[in-house]
Amino acid sequence: MKSLLPHLYNGHKCFFITFRLADSLPLSVITELKNKFQEDLNSIREDNQIKRRIIIDELRVKYFIKYEHQLDSKPYGDCVLRKNDIAQILYDKILSYHNKYYKLHCFCIMPNHVHILLSTLDDSELVPLGKWLQLIKGGSAYLINKALNRTGRLWGIESFDRYIRNEEHFYNSYNYTINNPILAKLSKNYLQKPFLWIADQYEQ
Repeated sequence: MKSLLPHLYNGHKCFFITFRLADSLPLSVITELKNKFQEDLNSIREDNQIKRRIIIDELRVKYFIKYEHQLDSKPYGDCVLRKNDIAQILYDKILSYHNKYYKLHCFCIMPNHVHILLSTLDDSELVPLGKWLQLIKGGSAYLINKALNRTGRLWGIESFDRYIRNEEHFYNSYNYTINNPILAKLSKNYLQKPFLWIADQYEQ
């Protein structure tokens, strides 16, 4: 998919966020990845705190890629986000806080996980990242469970979020998000509403 670059990256606090369905990965895979991450984390011998943080950040990215590969290439669980009406609930919930708590740049809803690229607002009181996720995940979980006539945990507890460092990092995250359906070899349906939203292209 050709990149439709947003017309500004203003250096505000910007985040790339990924969260997944609770049943999207087998427990054995999660446990194995977490154990390997902890082993690598424990093996770090750098005393300089700045360098140590950089190493840890790179390690988190390495394991994010491993998680993402599992999510994209080996769909597991019910993958309820495949359903248009269920994806629409999440789509609307994410958009409901656009220009209220954050500014959306793009997001994509995959069968079992979600990617969002967003920034803080110029004139808004800073809202902690955890609050955004609580609003999105909590509100959508209630509505989706109600629509599916089910109860229980919908979303995985953990999420992956990265602070966008610079313009290059921004556009890498932007292109990754809008092209994820293609990379995962999903149908063209995932390149439109209610699975993909791109600022300027889909805003009314």
